[in-house]
Amino acid sequence: MKLLMLLLFVFTLAACNGETEEVDYPLDGEYSTTIESADFDGDSADISVSREGYVDDIEVLVTFTDGVITDFEVTNHSESDEWGAILISEGELQQAIIEQGSDFTDIALEDYTDLEDTDASGAATQTGESLIDIARAAYEHFEAYR
Repeated sequence: MKLLMLLLFVFTLAACNGETEEVDYPLDGEYSTTIESADFDGDSADISVSREGYVDDIEVLVTFTDGVITDFEVTNHSESDEWGAILISEGELQQAIIEQGSDFTDIALEDYTDLEDTDASGAATQTGESLIDIARAAYEHFEAYR
């Protein structure tokens, strides 16, 4: 019986081999996102995620340190200068995402998209929803593969 248990233990260790699951990027993520790439180091990671905004794709590099989001950098976008680009350049929504960390349901977009022009506010809302979806997808990908 001891020999059988020892063999089972050895085979289990050999099967695990200490390797993590290999992921081929880009990968379709949740919330209509694309996980472009991810670089994991224990409880830290840099995950590049894109999602369609109001005009075109928005690309974000989400940094995790000790298991929490510590940076949320929009690396590429084509949002209109008067609408979504204002939301991105102000950076307040990105800061709220960092402060929330994992549960983004408490973020009230209207606090960040209250522009005078109704069309501008609607476009900024779509940009904001895309940024929050990117945060959600990055967080879920981090939790699944760290």
